[in-house]
Amino acid sequence: MISIISYTLTEIIIIIVGSIIKAAKHHTPLSIIIIIIRYWPCTNGLAGMNM
Repeated sequence: MISIISYTLTEIIIIIVGSIIKAAKHHTPLSIIIIIIRYWPCTNGLAGMNM
């Protein structure tokens, strides 16, 4: 069950990251990394990886 949730979260994260990169091509990689770090606790909260 946990592995299914982790796999689903990974798929969601890939979609989110892909959409962020598509929508933020004019941003620097650093700002994209900051966005990912900022939203990581929200998307990965179910896995107990809150920062």
